[in-house]
Amino acid sequence: MKRYWQSGFGMVEILVTVAILSIVLAGLYNLFNSQVRSFEAQRDVLVTQRDIRTSLSLIERDVRMAGFGVPRGSNPVAALQDGTVDDATDPDTISINFSPGPFTYLISSAVTSPGVDNIIQVDSIAGFQVGNTINIINNSDNNLIGTYVITAIDTGNVTISLDADPSGAGIDVGDFVVRDFKTITYSTAIDAGTGRTELLRGDGVIQSTI
Repeated sequence: MKRYWQSGFGMVEILVTVAILSIVLAGLYNLFNSQVRSFEAQRDVLVTQRDIRTSLSLIERDVRMAGFGVPRGSNPVAALQDGTVDDATDPDTISINFSPGPFTYLISSAVTSPGVDNIIQVDSIAGFQVGNTINIINNSDNNLIGTYVITAIDTGNVTISLDADPSGAGIDVGDFVVRDFKTITYSTAIDAGTGRTELLRGDGVIQSTI
């Protein structure tokens, strides 16, 4: 009677194989984990770069607009604070003045119905609305003639009615009318939760973190 021997793995061979597989799997895990950390770090860098580009774009736009529609005597940079007198480590701020528009020119120096409707003739009323505060500025010397509130707009005749008569202030053809300027303030602040310094932008209505 013949005997058949079945060959197989011995205990030592199994242990060696398991050890080798463990080393290989550990290496693969470390490699995968390293790749994940590298990906997350790169993603954070890209997000940071994106946020910086967005911030610089906003700041560049506001700085380019500084002084637009602002009469002589009104500083385009309303305030610049490097800390405070008491504490130089206080948040830095800068405030920029400019007009958000729109912009139009007087095409007549005569005021229709002065003292009543105070109607002025302009070259365009696009973008203006009843209730807007406007500045009338001398086009030759950039001095402020006066600040008024629009009470009515006639689209057919391209005229604007004001709350006061500007003729006594010396308006002339070519003087420009611009919606009252606003102030954009940039400041730094430390986030209480993260401890990071953040850049804030406020337009007098909304303050946002950029």
